[in-house]
Amino acid sequence: MAVAAVGALLPIRAEAVVQYGSSTYYFDASNHVVGQSILYCDNKPYHWGISPQGNSISIRYSCDTTTAVSLAFPPNMDPVVRNAFCAESGACEVGPYPYPGSPPLERGY
Repeated sequence: MAVAAVGALLPIRAEAVVQYGSSTYYFDASNHVVGQSILYCDNKPYHWGISPQGNSISIRYSCDTTTAVSLAFPPNMDPVVRNAFCAESGACEVGPYPYPGSPPLERGY
């Protein structure tokens, strides 16, 4: 008795495992957060808002602990703005998470 197997071949999309998640926050000329790009530890990118050229803060997070492991601020960013951002958002400690009060995230960059 011969048995035939018939099945559909489905494309498999491999997602690379990442060691770090990241978030970049974009600021307008008045130092208000106007956009954000997030790469979660499942290697899926999300964003909201706009990403104008100029001031941005980039933070990298450990996927094992969710703690911030590196922060990059532009050299011309006012330290008061930087410190207020960290205090208000909590993003300089753990993440990546959407900025508080941000609109819904969209998939992709």
